[in-house]
Amino acid sequence: LTKRKHPKMLEEFEKRFTGVHEDYYTKLLDLAPDLSPNELRICAFIRLNITTKDIASITGKSTGTIENIRISIRKKLNLDTGTNLQRHLLTI
Repeated sequence: LTKRKHPKMLEEFEKRFTGVHEDYYTKLLDLAPDLSPNELRICAFIRLNITTKDIASITGKSTGTIENIRISIRKKLNLDTGTNLQRHLLTI
């Protein structure tokens, strides 16, 4: 995919995800108001069980960057290392 296609693909993802999971982002922001728009999107990908490697490919970021974002999300949600992030995001 070219870089020009990524923003449109991500926009389309946002539209479809929020259409199905209407208040998911609102609920996440209630729990962690300082989550960035990018972190919210990554939460959505993780919730859908998309791998770190695939998230990196979709977003045009490195897997290391996605891992760092996952760490940031865990901190903002106050999750300990024993908590599975994907399972936790499914409960929201």
